Amino acid sequence: MTRTAPESIVRLVQQYEPPPLRLRAWRDYRVMTQQELADRAGVSRRTVAAIESGKVRPHPSTVRALAAALQLTPEQLRQPPPD
Repeated sequence: MTRTAPESIVRLVQQYEPPPLRLRAWRDYRVMTQQELADRAGVSRRTVAAIESGKVRPHPSTVRALAAALQLTPEQLRQPPPD
């Protein structure tokens, strides 16, 4: 039997989730391919693609590695790049 969380709990959890990563925007800003970013961050291209598409929520260590590869802090990775 599958149980779902009450809507009030779902809203409460969503309220405390960090903003989504702006990985694609920053990667484009840095003029990098998914493969180049993956190589620099030590992850697979498939991982980068899954994060960019929103299919997976990355582990904090992955966020740190991606941010470092883009020469950013993890917090900056959640903000849009400059125009």
